[in-house]
Amino acid sequence: MIVAKQVADLITFGRLGIAIILVFLGIRHGQDALPLVIWLMLADWFGDFLDGNLARRSRRKYKTWIGEHDLQVDMSVATGLLLYLIAAQILPAGSKTNTIPPSLGAISMLPKALPALAC
Repeated sequence: MIVAKQVADLITFGRLGIAIILVFLGIRHGQDALPLVIWLMLADWFGDFLDGNLARRSRRKYKTWIGEHDLQVDMSVATGLLLYLIAAQILPAGSKTNTIPPSLGAISMLPKALPALAC
């Protein structure tokens, strides 16, 4: 008998596949794949919402390896999207002097800025 927790884990595992597909699309198809990437990200966000709710509503309460690594799947999808944007040349990967693009530099400063904003 399949329980909601197993369905949630299957959705989470599918979301990991989305991360891999994003990188492939960036390398192979570039900017032409942007509409598909948008749909994949919408599916990922919906899947993230759905798998969490299913796991919490499951009648059988137990922990699974994939359920415990949901955050890592989230980060993998975010990394896959970043790599797509770089491979598709939508986001610059840097200059000839190997400096960090300003957009990524601002993102790298967020962990330092967040505690100051929490006051």
